Amino acid sequence: MPFTPLFSKNNVYSGNNVWLQDGNREICINYEYYPMCGSLKYAAVIHRMSETDGPLDDYGIEQHENTAMRRFTIRPVNIVVEPDLSDDGLMETIRHQMCHGAGCKGPRTNMESDFSDTNSDTVSMLSDDDYQVSPETRNLKTVRRLKYYLAGDDPRHIFIALKGRSSNGDVLYGASIMRTHEDPNYIPNNVDSREHFKTAISRLEKCPVHTKVSDDFKHQLKSNARHREDITAEIVDEIFARRGGQLKVRGVRV
Repeated sequence: MPFTPLFSKNNVYSGNNVWLQDGNREICINYEYYPMCGSLKYAAVIHRMSETDGPLDDYGIEQHENTAMRRFTIRPVNIVVEPDLSDDGLMETIRHQMCHGAGCKGPRTNMESDFSDTNSDTVSMLSDDDYQVSPETRNLKTVRRLKYYLAGDDPRHIFIALKGRSSNGDVLYGASIMRTHEDPNYIPNNVDSREHFKTAISRLEKCPVHTKVSDDFKHQLKSNARHREDITAEIVDEIFARRGGQLKVRGVRV
């Protein structure tokens, strides 16, 4: 006789080091999904293939899987999505969140003083009070606007204005943060976004942060980049690194 499956709030679907291919990107994901309530926990890492850098070899796969698992262990994304998603629907939801929502990893925790979630073969983002971008970067006219939602117990919407060069990864940015204590599910409207981007642009012009994005992702500074999710996540990481004890939304006044 056929069986009718019964589900409870404790049923969970999970995947360890699940690999997807999306165009020229190889994506490794770890996740836990509770279909009854839509609770989703995940972390991911992306490898972008190019003409000179093809698919990952065994060593590269191992390194990316280690990175994805460390992210899932120490700084996962925790959000609520649609309940009762199919396997394909769940993967599409996670991919959408990586590009347009919470990103590839969640907010920093105190545990991160003992761990790193950056690949050993990736040049990490460089930023300190002594670093200065090139004069060519300062003279750039094109300003790009990026927005990032940081999930967690204290959700925040982060608005970033930047200019940068894909040839060397140099970036100047200013940022503004919107907290939503009263309503964690609040989505900034056009007025909110306009005002926060205005603040971010003012900080970019008057007191920019000088930094450098990872070599793996500097191509996302190009005008024709398909997305800028990785450099956005790196800048958010830099903002919350609290160098000198402060959120780094602005630099030294010029």
